[in-house]
Amino acid sequence: MSQGIYVETGSSLHRLNPLTKFVLVIPTTLILTLVVDIAVPALFSLFFLLALLTLGRVPASRLGRALLPFLPVGLGLLWTTAAFYQTRMAEAPAVALNLGPFQITWAGLSYAVSIVLRVLAIYASSLLFLLTTHPTDFILALVQQCRLPVRLGYGVMAAYRFVPLLSAELAQIRAAHRVRGVPEGGGPFGSFRRLLGYAIPLLASGIRRAQKVAVAMDARALGAQPRRTFYRRLRFSRTDLAFLLAYAIFTVIVLSLLVWMGLPARLDPFGGPTMRR
Repeated sequence: MSQGIYVETGSSLHRLNPLTKFVLVIPTTLILTLVVDIAVPALFSLFFLLALLTLGRVPASRLGRALLPFLPVGLGLLWTTAAFYQTRMAEAPAVALNLGPFQITWAGLSYAVSIVLRVLAIYASSLLFLLTTHPTDFILALVQQCRLPVRLGYGVMAAYRFVPLLSAELAQIRAAHRVRGVPEGGGPFGSFRRLLGYAIPLLASGIRRAQKVAVAMDARALGAQPRRTFYRRLRFSRTDLAFLLAYAIFTVIVLSLLVWMGLPARLDPFGGPTMRR
């Protein structure tokens, strides 16, 4: 059964509590929201990507495929931000490139790169969680440590497991339509009729599965008792504390060095005029 983009390698990152990796996304997002330079998001991106390759033992090819969806987003952000950047400096900005009606300045290009790197760093921190955390472990951690209701947690887990089953059923329905000679149809109306022919049996199948799960939950009195036992209990270990401490030390060192060097105030490290907020 498919588990999303999760990659099983049995590494030290995989053995961390899922909440430890999930929590890292929050301070990373807050820090990167408050800075406008290039160095901070670049270092954070490097930190998370190297952690995945070394501590997580995620294959470079698998990590590259996970980063592919970011490519069009990053290029789109780079172009739109650089092309429509408006400077607030009194003096004329240094022009880096003229593309027809668009005038790309060094300040605009620098700001665009900083935006792209910020999004990349946040995406990389999310990949550290997604690539090394089994969805079932995350739900168990929410139930055990965050007191998520058991019935809600099991319902979310069951719904997640239904996704690959629905994909398999969709493939069967499409094959059955081809065997029976159901016309594909052309144009928008043909596509709508074809989609309707897929959606109705999938919806009926999903309702039947949900009803079976609900009956099974009630038959086993799931969530009836205030306390319950678990076959596998997730706990916070010293390794989790060490990882969080290493992340905190890395963050403090990076920000302290950059403040000491005066880099967080720079918006244009490429040689153009410097804009300070």
